Amino acid sequence: MKTLRILIISFISPVIFSTLFAQDEFMNPLVKGLNKEKPHASYRIDDDRIEPLDGPWRFTCLTNQDELPRGFYLDSYDPSGWDILDVPAYIDLPEDESGKNTGKEIAVFIRDFEMSVPEGGQQLILRFDGVTPAFHAWINGFMIGYSEGFGIPAEFNITPFIKDGKNRLAVKVYRKDARPGSFFYKRDRLAGIYDHVSIIKRSPVHVRDLVVENYFNEALTEVLVRVKVFFISFLMEGNTGRTIEVTLLSPEQEELFKEQQQLNFPVSVRQEIEMNFDFNLPNPDLWSPGEPGLYTLQIGITETDSKTAETITSRFGIRHFEKSDSLMILNGDTVIPVIAEQPGMGYDYTLDQADYINYFLENGYNTLKIYDPLPDRIMDILETNGILVWSVWPDEDALHDPSGISPELRRALEYQRGYRFQKDINRAGVDH
Repeated sequence: MKTLRILIISFISPVIFSTLFAQDEFMNPLVKGLNKEKPHASYRIDDDRIEPLDGPWRFTCLTNQDELPRGFYLDSYDPSGWDILDVPAYIDLPEDESGKNTGKEIAVFIRDFEMSVPEGGQQLILRFDGVTPAFHAWINGFMIGYSEGFGIPAEFNITPFIKDGKNRLAVKVYRKDARPGSFFYKRDRLAGIYDHVSIIKRSPVHVRDLVVENYFNEALTEVLVRVKVFFISFLMEGNTGRTIEVTLLSPEQEELFKEQQQLNFPVSVRQEIEMNFDFNLPNPDLWSPGEPGLYTLQIGITETDSKTAETITSRFGIRHFEKSDSLMILNGDTVIPVIAEQPGMGYDYTLDQADYINYFLENGYNTLKIYDPLPDRIMDILETNGILVWSVWPDEDALHDPSGISPELRRALEYQRGYRFQKDINRAGVDH
């Protein structure tokens, strides 16, 4: 009987499989993500490797799962009768005469795009900078994964699912309180795809993650900067002959150090290795709210033909941080935080830099207390302008009563906190 079941499942089409199991993760409180790439620190990659998917998408709002059109994620489905929405965007649900939402629980988005099948081991990474509260995604009829959590980026490797020519991306977003016993915050708004969507073309050997560590002497007059770089390979053969070049620039963009090393992998697909680079800096420019200087780290990979395959850039501040009760000790000095609670405008990521920073300057704030992760571009603005970020667990502050938190909520918060920690691990203004 067991053999028969396996045989039957092997003949289930992608359409039936996606229809049967596409909501299981959302209804299961133990599942926080499916097929997602591992979290990594924020960094920038060459612009020519980024294919933006922002702009007009077809979308529709549905009351429940039963209303989903059959095969909406297939490229043969015609969504021309749906509304058009420019992504990124929030969705305000329809309301009745009393001002309550009309019970819409699901929003479905469709975006067609042109792409070629990658060659030579190139990897295509689909990145959502922000979808809330939870979503499934499909490429050309195949369900590629699931993610949940406000402010948490989600990346999926879609290389095996891309075909030459037109491809279809379909996204199904769930409303926050649509799940029984939901841990999602109770709001009558379906937020949707509120931040950028893109496809990143990564070289077959590339930087997956990097961590910057600072080791000070007692007087804080000298620091050892250790850069831990995690490389990953998608080639079948060993990759000898590739060269890694790491360059460190001062806050004034002057070159301080440049180091090269050979990169060698064992013969194994998706093999990951760590390489460390150490830089000794006397009298470093320490990051502080008054002087938020940021160093620049550039990591380039040169192929065997001496061509630069890929370069990533990361900006980081050097600082010595301690936290004692409600006080912050930064570079040996006590900083009295003048705290702004995460404002409503914190969720409006269409605001430009001047509007966002003016909010702090006009009110004399030097610290932003947040309960949800913020997108990289907002964190960049805060860090560049010397605004400290105080990350708070909702069960420590907002909910006031840890004993009343369900195990489901606690697991969700732990998952979100861990992902946020890795995303912002190299940021000088964050209290870690």
